[in-house]
Amino acid sequence: MEAWRRGKIAEALDMYFHRNTFEPTRQMIAGKELHEKMEAHIKSTGQFPDWVTKTIKLHAPVSEKVYVADYNDEFLLKGVIDVTDNKVVYELKTGLADSLKYTKEYQVPIYFLLCELVGIEVDRAIIIHHNQYSGVNDVAMVWNGKRQIERARNYIDSIGSEVYNYFNAEKLW
Repeated sequence: MEAWRRGKIAEALDMYFHRNTFEPTRQMIAGKELHEKMEAHIKSTGQFPDWVTKTIKLHAPVSEKVYVADYNDEFLLKGVIDVTDNKVVYELKTGLADSLKYTKEYQVPIYFLLCELVGIEVDRAIIIHHNQYSGVNDVAMVWNGKRQIERARNYIDSIGSEVYNYFNAEKLW
């Protein structure tokens, strides 16, 4: 939806229809590989790798689970959450942008809404960022609440119906 919001309709359609129209950069490939290593480690040990964090301990993590919920009469809401554990959504990021950048985006509020819709109690999200170039990690937290849920709903409602109407007009269903 973010590509659509920025007016990049062709890019949004390529994503929706899973058309790979661009070559991933070195950084994208490296980030994906690191993410896969984190996921494998969490699934095999039940903990984050030490190079991600030594201080956050997991209890019964669910990693890379796909959640789907009815949103309204027009569409479903679907997301893949990196890790959920003990009322916390963990979002794992790599690259140069620090964790604070991600607190301002819509991904976490949408995850809060998705969790609410599927009946998972979540009180906060912790964004763990690993800069693979410097080896530096940083963490940010976002608290769940009515304001975050409203933010997600406003974002989805403002763009979702536009996308839905476009798909209907162009007979893309």
